[in-house]
Amino acid sequence: MKHSNGDEGRQARAFSPAGVGNIGVGFDLLGHSIEGPGDHATVRRIAAPTVRISAVEGSSNGAGSIPLEAHRNTAGRALIAMREAHGIEHGFELRLHKGIPLGSGMGGSAASCVAALVAANAVLDDPLTREQLYPLAMIGESVSSDSVQGDNVGPMLLGGVVLATEARAIRLSAPGLHCAVVHPHFTLETRQARAVLTDPYPLADFVRQSRYLALFLTGLAAGIVG
Repeated sequence: MKHSNGDEGRQARAFSPAGVGNIGVGFDLLGHSIEGPGDHATVRRIAAPTVRISAVEGSSNGAGSIPLEAHRNTAGRALIAMREAHGIEHGFELRLHKGIPLGSGMGGSAASCVAALVAANAVLDDPLTREQLYPLAMIGESVSSDSVQGDNVGPMLLGGVVLATEARAIRLSAPGLHCAVVHPHFTLETRQARAVLTDPYPLADFVRQSRYLALFLTGLAAGIVG
């Protein structure tokens, strides 16, 4: 897909809600969005074939420490992936407004790249589908997690509870499912948390985890999880 360099200066703003990944028994597979906090992204179309970040601002803790270099920023990396994957000739200028505290466990890095992708998509000549944005969002978030999974970005793109694999994100019905988020004054980066999970696990543990996951998904489908 090719996009022309016309319409320079076209601009859009998008919001992505916070979310929780690894919910319950769905490690790297299940996540849900949260009503309330979130990140905003403003994307302007530019003629230069590049992605540049003009500012990262907001009241969230640590916003000033987020890199402005596009390849080191989840939102910037997602827009780079968009240009590369879809042959986009023009570039993007990005401004982020953080509403999710860093290292809070509410998917701040994922929310930034989802908001940026949705805003950038709005200034394209031929907008992409949510299904096409999903793998780009996973690439973006991998900057912060050092791994590729969609349990944060999937719910932010689709809303609600989502089963997220490497290939696709599927929104699930979740009648009666509620959660409460408590945010302590503590920061823990995703890559640090994942580094703890390095040991292999016995087959019995894997089978038990699979059984719990199957029961949880069956409960959602039957409307008996609450």
